[in-house]
Amino acid sequence: MSEREISVDFNRMHDPKPIIELIVDNLRKTKNPLGLSNNKVNTWWKDVGIKREGKTILFTGLLYQMVPYIENLTLQLEKYETSTLKKYIGAARYIPKFMFRMLYGKPISEKVRIRFDNIIKNIAKMLMKTGVDFCYKPEVDGYSGILLYDLGDIDEFVKYVKHIVDTLRRHDVKTIITIDPHTTYALKVLVPEYLNEDFDVRTYFEVLKEQGVKAESSLKVTIHDPCFYGRYLKLSDVVR
Repeated sequence: MSEREISVDFNRMHDPKPIIELIVDNLRKTKNPLGLSNNKVNTWWKDVGIKREGKTILFTGLLYQMVPYIENLTLQLEKYETSTLKKYIGAARYIPKFMFRMLYGKPISEKVRIRFDNIIKNIAKMLMKTGVDFCYKPEVDGYSGILLYDLGDIDEFVKYVKHIVDTLRRHDVKTIITIDPHTTYALKVLVPEYLNEDFDVRTYFEVLKEQGVKAESSLKVTIHDPCFYGRYLKLSDVVR
């Protein structure tokens, strides 16, 4: 499975600063870069039959869940970029969040939303099928705040990710299974570096390898790894 970069394409915009400010403001106020309720975007687990209690958790970081909403928001913002309303984009951060959600809090399509939900479901089902003892707690799962780090705002990132760490500690989490490179890097590398907290963080494909899962196919496949996996976490050799 290929990973998808979760981002707004700032290079296509004349002036990305207002968009960046809007995203950061959403993070500060709602713990979600889109200003959305986590309960709204995070529904994939409800019909999977996944265990809800345990010290090893699946932590999605909500990135796959947010892709359909990001695509819709990006489409809307690009329209403003080429209109006379461009100068008012930055003012969106002053709109009450419930109004922002009404205006922009929709997926690009239901088909796309289901597609990305199914990616997470398939990962969870693979882990369950191979006998991995883990649980999922939607009240613990959340965005990692990696965008703040990427933008160079280390102080805000540390403040933000501390609430993630505090939540994990309150629920006595010991091991975290991740599904995307950004969340993995944030929890495995940045949290120990800046907060001196050290969870046992593993990607789902590392866990599957530990369970003895092997790739059995005659197909030759080329995988384009994200930089976080290949360059920073050195995970390119692990079978997907």
